[in-house]
Amino acid sequence: MLGAIYGATTAPDATLWDASEFIAAAHSLGIPHPPGTPLFVFAAHVWRSLLWSLPAAIATNLFSAACAAAAGGAMAWLLARATRRPLVAVASAVCAGSASTIWSNATEAEVYAASLLLAACMLVAADRAGSSRDGRWRALLAFAFGLAVPLHLSALVAAPAAIVLAARRQDGAIDWGGGAILCGAFCIAAAVGLASTLVALLAVALAVGVLLSIPRARSREALLAFSLTLVACSALAMLPIRAMHDPALNSGNPLTWTALWDLVGRRQYLVQGLLPRQAPLWLQLGNLFEYADWQFGLGLAPGPVPTALRVGVTLLFGGLGAYGCAEHRRTDRRSWMAMTTLALCASIGLVIYLNLHAGPTYGYGVIADSSVREARDRDYFFALAFWVWGAWAGMGAMTLAAKRIGHPRVARPAALPIALNWRVESRRSEPGASAARLFAEALLWSVPPRGVLVSGGDNDTFPLWYAQTVLGIRRDVTVVTQPLLGADWYRAQLMRRNSLLAAREVTTWRGEVPTLAAIVREATVRGRPVALSILADSTVQAQLGSPKLLRGMVRVGGPAGVDSAVTRAFVDRFAGRILALPTDGESVDPAPAYVARLLRCPLRAVGQPVWSGPSGSLDSLCKSR
Repeated sequence: MLGAIYGATTAPDATLWDASEFIAAAHSLGIPHPPGTPLFVFAAHVWRSLLWSLPAAIATNLFSAACAAAAGGAMAWLLARATRRPLVAVASAVCAGSASTIWSNATEAEVYAASLLLAACMLVAADRAGSSRDGRWRALLAFAFGLAVPLHLSALVAAPAAIVLAARRQDGAIDWGGGAILCGAFCIAAAVGLASTLVALLAVALAVGVLLSIPRARSREALLAFSLTLVACSALAMLPIRAMHDPALNSGNPLTWTALWDLVGRRQYLVQGLLPRQAPLWLQLGNLFEYADWQFGLGLAPGPVPTALRVGVTLLFGGLGAYGCAEHRRTDRRSWMAMTTLALCASIGLVIYLNLHAGPTYGYGVIADSSVREARDRDYFFALAFWVWGAWAGMGAMTLAAKRIGHPRVARPAALPIALNWRVESRRSEPGASAARLFAEALLWSVPPRGVLVSGGDNDTFPLWYAQTVLGIRRDVTVVTQPLLGADWYRAQLMRRNSLLAAREVTTWRGEVPTLAAIVREATVRGRPVALSILADSTVQAQLGSPKLLRGMVRVGGPAGVDSAVTRAFVDRFAGRILALPTDGESVDPAPAYVARLLRCPLRAVGQPVWSGPSGSLDSLCKSR
């Protein structure tokens, strides 16, 4: 059932944010942004090859749908074993899978559906390990821990729950030795995934301690588990192997141990520690509750602002989840302890560990307007917590129905999120269905032949990579991503591939504006025109001075104003598709609607009556939110 739901609502093309990049990476076996996720890229590439008759974007999007549906099957299997009530288990899995965050991850090319499946497989292996007492299942679980490193480290959030499930036997006894072995494997995987020398030293100390403390008869099992964890981690070798071929997407260029370590450890992002807090802890917890309010009734109020009706649905499912949690504890305490551990690790645990800035839609009027915020809402980090909550809510609804045989409609809340969320979670609706591809085509079309396009961030970079790498559109254009210029490997790439920087600019970071100025100089020498994306930083635009002439969706050198001939040609080519995009799409993510409004800027510039926003300068119209 979940597979059908996800398949019917899967995006028909590339979407905004990271999905476009992942489609391009899977298509070309490239290296996307840190940590590189080579196992995801390889698996999606194989899947896309099996669906060779479908467009690359649809095939890769369906990979996420298949992963999320399979994870739902694993949840149903686990709960059926725990409750001995298959119908309850299936309803719980469907309720969990229709939570907004889970559904959203299942309908575009992202890592989180595959990560959910790996987490579910960990729980299945752990259940078998604890119930059968077979060391081979513990070895498989240790291998799964290691796979989280080349797939995505978010799957390791399920490791503590899996250890609890594997170490506790059906009769309530605890296998301390098996649990210690799995803890050692978990720490080894975490050390490699975090690329942390300190954690690696702790992992080695723990592994040695486990080998010395367990009976000699089990030391072979421990060595096997630790070895399998490292074998699974060795899939990271795909990164330097592919980097040798310098694919179109080659983030980090991990040809050396240092570059590989930096890529896996996400050094590019300056990962925050536990302290100081990037926002007050109460606000970070409040962000979690905001995301929880989106899960089961988002269609009632598609924006981030809560309404009484949507909050009422959230409270209903909160009550059903609490009731289902209690029923689960009564029915099978062993699996309940594991699920509770998972819920805590994936909610409060992640809030503390991730130490995020305030979300872009939360805390206004409470924290300063100048405070640093996340670039987008991060509800997907907490997907496992919402997954468990949804399963318990489904179990609660079904249990109430069973106890009130004369009132079978009580069970309907288990399927209610499907109806409530369909409208906002279907990626077949506009503007999200086609905004990314249209934006990429419009930007690339606007650039002069052999031009150098300076882009401002993810949404005017990743769709362009997809258009060039997968669709073969305007490969003569070199995209220079402004936020990446601070990375040595990226400046080296611009020098190596495009001769847009000299060696001194690669080895010495002189700042963003001087580096962009150097790129403009080198491009000019080679007769390559420079264009700035409509999303490029206006401060940098002003400091560079020359790109003032609007040419479709970009600015090029020349007097301030509009290149009327080219922009009218742009309108003739794209106006029909642009006007078909609504500018007020119903979603908690404002990006598709914002892109739809930006696409109307050239139409406004040549006098087309398509703008309903505030009057003012052309720049304010093009950047109006």
